[in-house]
Amino acid sequence: MSITIVHTSCALCGQDTSSKKAYTWKGRVVCGDCAQKLEGAEEIKETPQTNEYNSLPIDKVLCKAAPLVLGGADVYFKFSCAHCSLRQSFEEPNMYYLFGTCERCGRISRITRAGFLMSTVAK
Repeated sequence: MSITIVHTSCALCGQDTSSKKAYTWKGRVVCGDCAQKLEGAEEIKETPQTNEYNSLPIDKVLCKAAPLVLGGADVYFKFSCAHCSLRQSFEEPNMYYLFGTCERCGRISRITRAGFLMSTVAK
């Protein structure tokens, strides 16, 4: 078992947006080049640096989760919305998405800090 990091490509041109500024336009992630050509494109905010959940930077949370996954546990990554602060988790185990859409406000956040919960099956 392993952790899959899911990258997001621009909805219009297909360019990878994981390491560059990304924007949202009509509910889709777009790159900076495409955003300049679009009216109403908004830069995607990063998850809060501090919050009540003590989220960790991506590299630290992945380092803590990896041994658990290798040991057979399922890990569900959690993040806080950069817009309304709702804490939520991804539905699929062992999948870390670089962007997340909020269940409450519907806005997209770049996930730079996260936490996780672990699930195991007793034998």
